[in-house]
Amino acid sequence: MKYILSIFILLFSCQSIKFSANENIEGNWCLVQKTKLNELNYGKINFSDKVITLSSRADTIYSYKYLILKNDLMIISYPNKDTIHNKIQKITKDSLILSSLIEKHNKQVYYKCN
Repeated sequence: MKYILSIFILLFSCQSIKFSANENIEGNWCLVQKTKLNELNYGKINFSDKVITLSSRADTIYSYKYLILKNDLMIISYPNKDTIHNKIQKITKDSLILSSLIEKHNKQVYYKCN
């Protein structure tokens, strides 16, 4: 009986983590719309080998490790190793919608770019 219960718990927990963002998120993403001209935005994002690289409008580049669980994009910030939680609202092979991104607390819409 314990064996059957263990298998049930394992299957249930695996299904709750099932999210295809890991497969779709790799590559370059470009911001669809900037909200203000003078605002510092992450106009381009690259996901590669568990590292997210964000390019800002001021030609500053930030790189962090990231992890995806369920619909959360978790960015591990240096040097204090805080984790920044960002909700993924939607991801397809050519679009990425985040409810927020790091200090940006409004919807961020990206499309797949080169």
